[in-house]
Amino acid sequence: MHDSEGVVRLSLTHDASQSALYISDSDGTTRVGVAQFAHGGGGVALHGAESKGATVLYHKGSGNLSFYDSEGNTTTRVPAE
Repeated sequence: MHDSEGVVRLSLTHDASQSALYISDSDGTTRVGVAQFAHGGGGVALHGAESKGATVLYHKGSGNLSFYDSEGNTTTRVPAE
């Protein structure tokens, strides 16, 4: 789905690798993703502006909650590795 400016704001994807919903901001940057992957894992990701930094709740066998800084480095993971 596109907004009035033609920017993709909501997309649904289903293919051999995933079934997913992605929500983007007015710049077209994905800010929220909800996905179930073919390998059995799935989760929810909240991305910062320009996709810098993220909070990811992921589950495959067991779950974890991870936080990433603007450089993509893990800052916190629960449970810890």
